[in-house]
Amino acid sequence: MTIALLTEDGPSGEAIRILAEKCLTKTGRSSKIIRRCINRGDIFTNPRKLAALVKQVNVREQTKIILENECRPESILKEIYRKHGKSDFNKSRDDIIIANHADPDRIAKRCGSFKKFQQILLS
Repeated sequence: MTIALLTEDGPSGEAIRILAEKCLTKTGRSSKIIRRCINRGDIFTNPRKLAALVKQVNVREQTKIILENECRPESILKEIYRKHGKSDFNKSRDDIIIANHADPDRIAKRCGSFKKFQQILLS
């Protein structure tokens, strides 16, 4: 199966790709994840660009396209960093670090949007 993961920015998209691979690895599924970035807002306002990206990943029967648009944890993570004396949360750097150390199952237990993402990914 091929999974097309369309995200609005590079570093967060990379973090989501890492978490998706962790979810799939736990189930023993072998899937190819193709990640493509799209400009903020273009997923909903630029159907031509979205159609071009879908065509680019060569959609077939066994392909899932997941649009990342629900979870916006940046402000929550900034607050957590502040509470622990680290006021320099950098989304570009820290999203990937967190994804490399995170357990997707624990995230899914506390975050409804990630749980939905995980269910779509594994269905």
